[in-house]
Amino acid sequence: MMDKEDKLLQGFFAVEKREVADKGFSRKVMKQLPHRTNYLSLLWTGFIVCVALFLFTAFNGWQHILSTLQDVCISMLQQGLTTLDSQSLLIAGSVLSILGIRKICTLD
Repeated sequence: MMDKEDKLLQGFFAVEKREVADKGFSRKVMKQLPHRTNYLSLLWTGFIVCVALFLFTAFNGWQHILSTLQDVCISMLQQGLTTLDSQSLLIAGSVLSILGIRKICTLD
């Protein structure tokens, strides 16, 4: 039944199809759209990333991250939370990574 209705509709629209005159409307709309890349914001983003990387290396960012992770692990062991398995840690790390990447990508 649906095939019969679909064929009837296609036949009707094929007969009644009309082209609408454009009169330059599409060209005007395309001119009004913003450019795909805004070079000033791209340069600004690159500059900020370079500054962030410089500051990260200047203040030993990796050392601070590793010492924080070490402190967290030591405190977990001292509190007796040794029952965590590697699968739970992998899931938690994956979720936190995805949330972090999503947060970074949605910054405007």
